[in-house]
Amino acid sequence: MFCARTERRRVETCCCNAKRAEARWTRLNALQRVWGIRRRMHPAWWRRKTLRRTHAVRQWRRRLSTFNQRGVYHYNELLHEGHRFLEKRFPSALWHGDPLRPEIALTFDDGPSLRDLDAILRTLDAHGAVATFFFIGAKVAAAAALVRAVAAAGHQIGMHGYRHRPFTSLKPTLLRLELRLAQTLISRICGWERERVRDIRPPFGVFTPTTLALLERWHYRAVMWSLVPFHWRFAAELSFEQVRRRVTAGSLIVLHEDMSDGPTIVELLDHTLPIVRQAGLRTVTVEDMWRARDATSQHSELS
Repeated sequence: MFCARTERRRVETCCCNAKRAEARWTRLNALQRVWGIRRRMHPAWWRRKTLRRTHAVRQWRRRLSTFNQRGVYHYNELLHEGHRFLEKRFPSALWHGDPLRPEIALTFDDGPSLRDLDAILRTLDAHGAVATFFFIGAKVAAAAALVRAVAAAGHQIGMHGYRHRPFTSLKPTLLRLELRLAQTLISRICGWERERVRDIRPPFGVFTPTTLALLERWHYRAVMWSLVPFHWRFAAELSFEQVRRRVTAGSLIVLHEDMSDGPTIVELLDHTLPIVRQAGLRTVTVEDMWRARDATSQHSELS
C-alpha cells in the first residue's frame, strides 16, 4: 500500500545521504589538495621530481645524439660516394694521390691551434709521419712559434683562407687580397719564398667552377680530399671505423684542429697512423702528391 509520508521520508533520507557523501568527498579532496601542496613544498619532493625530469631529458638527448650521429655518418658516406663525380667534374684540383703508390697524405684544417698543434706535432714525430697543415691566415700571427715549429719539422703548410669564410661569399678582389695576405704572413714567419705557399683548401669545402678558375689564374693550387671523417660530430668508434674502412693507397685525409666534440685529435692520430702502417702505406705531403701527379701526366703524354 502506497504511503506518501513514508515515501517522502525515504526520499529525504536518500537526499541527506547524498549530501553527506558529497560533503565527505569535498573534505577528502580538500585534504588531498592541501597534502599535495604541502608535499610539493617539501624539498625532497622537488629533488625527486627534478631527478626524474633530468633522467628523462638525458635519455632523450642520448637517443637524439645517437640518431644525429648516425644521420651525419650516413650523410658523410654519401659525400664520399659523390667524390668520384666531383673529381671528374673538377680535374684541376687535387682530390687524391696515385692509387698505385703506397702512400697517403694526412692534412689538418682550421689551424694553427694553440691547444692542439703542439700535441699533433709530438704525435706525428713519435710515429715518424709527415703532414700538410692548411692554416687560417688570421690565426697565424698569434701562433708564430708553432708555425715555425711545423716548418722546422719538415711538414708542408698551405692556406685555408685568411678568415674561415666560404670563398663564394667574397668578391674576387677581396678574396685575392686576403689570400695574398695569408700567403705573405705564412711565408714571412717560416722564412720561405712566398710562392712556396700556394696550396689552398677552400673553407667548408665550398667552391664553384669560377672559384677554381680564379685560383688557377692567380697561380694557386686547389687541394680537396678523398676522406673526411666528421670526427667532431661522431663518437670515437664511428670515426675510427670509417678511417679503417676507407683508407686506401692515394687517400687524401682531412682532420680538423680545435674541435671541442668527438675524440681528441691525438686519439684519432694514434688510431689512424697504425692503420696506415698496417696497410703498408706511408705518409707524404700534398706537394709530393702534386709531383707524382705531374710525373704521371708527363709519362702518359710521352707514351
